Amino acid sequence: MPRKGIGPLLLMWGTYAASLAAILTVVFIVFPNIKPVQKAEHVSQSAAKDDLILGTWQQYGLNPTTQQWDYWGTFIVAKANGIYTMSPSEQPETPYLANSIGIFDIQSDGDTWSFDSKQTGGTASIFNLKRASDTEFEGTASSAGLPMTLTKWIKVQ
Repeated sequence: MPRKGIGPLLLMWGTYAASLAAILTVVFIVFPNIKPVQKAEHVSQSAAKDDLILGTWQQYGLNPTTQQWDYWGTFIVAKANGIYTMSPSEQPETPYLANSIGIFDIQSDGDTWSFDSKQTGGTASIFNLKRASDTEFEGTASSAGLPMTLTKWIKVQ
C-alpha cells in the first residue's frame, strides 16, 4: 500500500537538497575563485550624472528643538566596479546622535540618492535624498519607531 501524506515527498526533496549541497561544496572546493554575481539592482550604471555623489560630503540634520541644522558628520562616497561605497571620515560624539557603522544599498541616478545606514545602538536608518543642486542633496532619514528626520548633504570636495 503506498504511503500517504506529504512526509515522503518532503523526505525525497530533502535527499535531493542534500545531494545538491554536496555537489556545490565539491564545486566550490575545486574552483575556489568562483564568486557570486552582484544583483543588478545594487549596481549603478556608469553615467556622468550618477557620479554627482562621488566625493566628500558633510551631513546635517535639522534639530527639532532649535530648528537649526546640526553637523552630523563627513562622509566619503566612492565607486569601484560600478558599485558605490560610503564611509565616515568624521562623526561627532553626541548623546542624541547614533553614528553610522555601515552604509549599504547605495543608489543614485543623479537626481536622487538613497542608502541604508546601520548605526550604533543597533538602529538603522533609510535615507532618501533629492538633488537641490550639484553640491547639495536634501531629504529624510527614517528609523523604525522614531520620527522622520530632515537631513541635507553638502559636497565639500
